[in-house]
Amino acid sequence: MSEAIPEERHWFGGTPADWTFDAGQGNIPVLVGGAELTMWSEFTAGTRYEDLLDDSGDTITKVMSGQGGGSGIPVGVVPRFQGPPGVTALWVDGGKGYRYLLVATDLGGLARRVTILEQTVAAQQTLLSYTAYALKYDPAAGAYPPIPEQLAGQKYLLWIGPPTPQTARVKDLHIPTKE
Repeated sequence: MSEAIPEERHWFGGTPADWTFDAGQGNIPVLVGGAELTMWSEFTAGTRYEDLLDDSGDTITKVMSGQGGGSGIPVGVVPRFQGPPGVTALWVDGGKGYRYLLVATDLGGLARRVTILEQTVAAQQTLLSYTAYALKYDPAAGAYPPIPEQLAGQKYLLWIGPPTPQTARVKDLHIPTKE
């Protein structure tokens, strides 16, 4: 039995696009510091995510936008935080009746890992074309099984059984056995 691979946490916030605003006079955007942000699984309704970690790895249930001054985070900036394990997108609610989509900022690393995985699979496919597969004689049927369509392109097949296989190809090998 194989063990499940734990899902990793992904980073959110801290990018040039992650700010909290409100509409000021004349609908001019005004930065809002100290905005309380909750994270959700859906645009409406859904499950509230409270399993968050701040930039230091401390557990938090909500994110506060920067307040400037001595806080070290400029006014309105949504600081970096980690979402729940396996979550790559979440919906941010700032209490104004509308949620915004926030996508993980470390997805570039995932794309790199997918590329490596694709290269590994391609290399394995090449190795499989040089792998020998065996077809065992079925005494009850009195015959070898037909060559499966998926194996038709293989370079070599092993035929295991007492009679010489009639459908073996030139490069195939026969291993005679006593049944």
